[in-house]
Amino acid sequence: RLIHELENLEPVIDEAQGAAVSTQRIRFQYAWLRGDLEKIKAGVREYLDTVPVTPRVPPPLAGDYIR
Repeated sequence: RLIHELENLEPVIDEAQGAAVSTQRIRFQYAWLRGDLEKIKAGVREYLDTVPVTPRVPPPLAGDYIR
């Protein structure tokens, strides 16, 4: 269900990116947000598909999307 909800964010992100003003000095980094969402979905899929034997260190998220 979580993966489904994350996938439902794609149209919202597309709409926000389409409405963004490209002449602003500070811009929201939609590609970074999409990359982080993909990392989260991959982590959820990996968790559901495997039985973790040892703890793992997930890749870091960008977290700051304004530049």
